[in-house]
Amino acid sequence: LRQLVYMSCISLLDVLVKNTSKSIKIKWPNDLFLDNRKVSGILIESLSVNKEIFVSIGIGINLNIPSNYSIGKPYSNLDRHVDESLLISSFCELFFDYINKMNIKKVIRIFNENLIWHQERVRITDDKNTYEGILLGINEQGELTLQINDNIKCINNIDSTMRRV
Repeated sequence: LRQLVYMSCISLLDVLVKNTSKSIKIKWPNDLFLDNRKVSGILIESLSVNKEIFVSIGIGINLNIPSNYSIGKPYSNLDRHVDESLLISSFCELFFDYINKMNIKKVIRIFNENLIWHQERVRITDDKNTYEGILLGINEQGELTLQINDNIKCINNIDSTMRRV
């Protein structure tokens, strides 16, 4: 499922950048940011029934939220003139191309190249711990990695919050 999240992120990133020419970054694990504010989020749900797994991918994109609307967190709008049908079809085509090729090393490389605050100092907080260090990216297990002094810390909790320090 993590690989699907990362494939979804880089597929949507590629489609949005190509169709808007905006500078968009990925915020681990499943958000896209424009101008350091959230512009899109991806949620993946799964259900296992009799050894079969069903997956649902939900994508939200802020296209035209009024400036006086408050959602409690900073957000960006992409562009009200974007062709939604083109975004959907382009996303699906690219996403299934990644699934068919299943080159997870390439997915991780692209994800890390487009990760917001990559190689910068960040603070990761979950319900029990806070870690501060240099953001290295995700590893092949899908964990977020931080360099803390001379040690590498792998963070597995996708419910963690990440902020630039």
